Amino acid sequence: MEQAASIVPEHEQGGDFNDILSASDKRGGAKDSEKKRDVFRERIESCNLMDLGSSAHRYTWRGPIYQGGVGIYERLDRAMSNDIWRLQFPNASVKVLTRMEFSDHHPILISLKDENNTREAKRFHLRVLGFLRRITTLG
Repeated sequence: MEQAASIVPEHEQGGDFNDILSASDKRGGAKDSEKKRDVFRERIESCNLMDLGSSAHRYTWRGPIYQGGVGIYERLDRAMSNDIWRLQFPNASVKVLTRMEFSDHHPILISLKDENNTREAKRFHLRVLGFLRRITTLG
């Protein structure tokens, strides 16, 4: 993530970061580390990224379910961008989809909505699980 700011002028990054930003990003289990959250937040800020937020499910990861049905839930997966990307895609949104039975993570969907309805292709870079892919979308 440290190289995010130098990859392209407009940048979006999404995936499993295995860290949480706030205590409200976790329910159940042992208390999380405030210091670890601060380090994660500082790394995001040093890359000039902002969390894009999300809709639908609050948590993106489900840990083990203990006796009595008590489980651990965390928001580990998220999408972030720099301000240039956000200005280029002001109507973009992030939705947490329904978790598939074979995974402990909910997938996230990043939708680009261009209110100008132009048919001109727009390009952006998406970094997912360590791979940089160039994606062309229609506005």
